[in-house]
Amino acid sequence: MKRLGIVLIAVGISLLIFVLYNFVKEKNKMASPIPEDKGVKVIFITPSK
Repeated sequence: MKRLGIVLIAVGISLLIFVLYNFVKEKNKMASPIPEDKGVKVIFITPSK
């Protein structure tokens, strides 16, 4: 049971780091003035208002 908890905590932390890393990457793309192929997708995903 203790080992399962450690594994779950490790998975949760790795997911959190992955989400934060992607969020920072997306933020940098939105800040770029020239839209790239991936940057255009970010504009469509974000709500207009």
